[in-house]
Amino acid sequence: MYTILHNSRCGKSRESLKVLEDSGKEFQIREYLKEPLSKEEIKNILSKLKVNPIDIVRTNEEDWKVNYKGKKYLMKIF
Repeated sequence: MYTILHNSRCGKSRESLKVLEDSGKEFQIREYLKEPLSKEEIKNILSKLKVNPIDIVRTNEEDWKVNYKGKKYLMKIF
């Protein structure tokens, strides 16, 4: 079964949800803003994708630009 990590305010997330709904495949929705992922879940996803944490950060978001951009300690979390 598939799990979509969904944010209903995000257009790409809504588009992805539509693709899954149209596919006829079984899936579950996890609204990650309401039910955040654990550190271990994030590490598992990063490992499966074979990417670094920064590769999945939405660096165009205002929150990132104001609070996190340029802070190298963030990458040491994982």
